[in-house]
Amino acid sequence: MRKFAVLFAVAALVVGVSACKKGEKAAAPAVAAGKYGDVIPVVEKFVAANEEFVNDIDKVTNADELAAALTKAAGKMKDLAPKMKEIGDKYPEFEQMENPPEELKPIMDKLNSMMEKLMGAMMKAAPYMEDPKVKEAQAAYQAVMDSMR
Repeated sequence: MRKFAVLFAVAALVVGVSACKKGEKAAAPAVAAGKYGDVIPVVEKFVAANEEFVNDIDKVTNADELAAALTKAAGKMKDLAPKMKEIGDKYPEFEQMENPPEELKPIMDKLNSMMEKLMGAMMKAAPYMEDPKVKEAQAAYQAVMDSMR
């Protein structure tokens, strides 16, 4: 389970980082130093978007609200997807990285924490997952997440 969580976190990191690079060219000189300095701002945006998604799911009381939360999250992830993909392409080592470099550990800790919260929130939303609107929104969300690979 831990290995899956780490792999998912790294994949999410790669996706998040790739997605957030759009529109950051002007801020490039201010990016943190280090080999992965360009990764951190993107992953921070990815984590923030997913934390908002978790908060939205926590408030869900019916299938329509869950579908709306998934649709909103898919929209945010769609904006991040190209940046995350770009990072995944630039840093192929993320696919097999079990121990992140020191400069990525703080953001990876945030990412892992957020992923645990997301899994818990999705368990709460489970009763609504068979609704056709939720299935459609879930498929759209998954398609966006898959585009980050």
